[in-house]
Amino acid sequence: MTKRKEQIENLIDKLGLWKTKEALGISLTKLVKLVGLMIHPNLACEMIIEGINNETLPTKYKEFEITTNSDGVVYWEGKFYGDHFLPNIVETIWIMATPFWDSESYTPVESDSYSLVDGSKNKLIDEIEAGGDYFETINDKVFFDSVEELHNWYNEFYLPSVYRMIMDNFLPSLRQDMDDRLDDNMGYSPMRESIVRIIREETEGDKKFDKVESFVKRATKLINTIKFPAVKRIGFDYDEMMNGYHVNIFFDRQFSIDNPKNFNKVKQEAVKEIGSTVTSYFPYKFYFYLHYE
Repeated sequence: MTKRKEQIENLIDKLGLWKTKEALGISLTKLVKLVGLMIHPNLACEMIIEGINNETLPTKYKEFEITTNSDGVVYWEGKFYGDHFLPNIVETIWIMATPFWDSESYTPVESDSYSLVDGSKNKLIDEIEAGGDYFETINDKVFFDSVEELHNWYNEFYLPSVYRMIMDNFLPSLRQDMDDRLDDNMGYSPMRESIVRIIREETEGDKKFDKVESFVKRATKLINTIKFPAVKRIGFDYDEMMNGYHVNIFFDRQFSIDNPKNFNKVKQEAVKEIGSTVTSYFPYKFYFYLHYE
């Protein structure tokens, strides 16, 4: 044991680890490395937070920024552009994932918030706040023999494990919750927006309609998942002579008979909604035809 190491250990015995760190004017990580302490969960948590704050540990992982707050909570913030909704819709997810929080032998991972923002208008569409609905834990090593071992754990286990949990478990469930929440919102239809995004990706840059068959198949399948009163189905077909698409809307004849007073209004709303879906986003010609069956 070197004399300097012995002096530092005596100082730790007298003042404690944190006051010794302050007295020497060095980081906790450097102090642990100098003395060669075994790293227990509480110490591991403090060292990881220190590493994030001074950026000696990675603070970015794929789509996520990793930060801490004054309470010692580690946050993951991820933004997604058009992955599930249209490209102008920004999804933001906040996750709390503090390694060995409160000296626990595991890492709790919990959703803090999830929001949708219309980026073109900088307008919040809706937000799901924290409520403990999404909570899981990751378990692995508890004690570490060295700083290098702890840092390797952070890079090789913690980062990919938290990322997989968010992407495989949390984000799909939050997206579904948001879809369900907004289904009744007349100003925004997640189903419609998703349909528009997929159809646009299918046909983007295709000025000569080389993918006509694929467009018709996917558009017909997807657009029919939108529920409109009185609409039985919607069909597409391509007219080479007119160089555009026919949009065939098939209304329920019996509905029109049973609801003669409000059928025209229902029909107008359906045509308006379907029309805005296909004409607002695609550089193609559309011709609308109404049918009854």
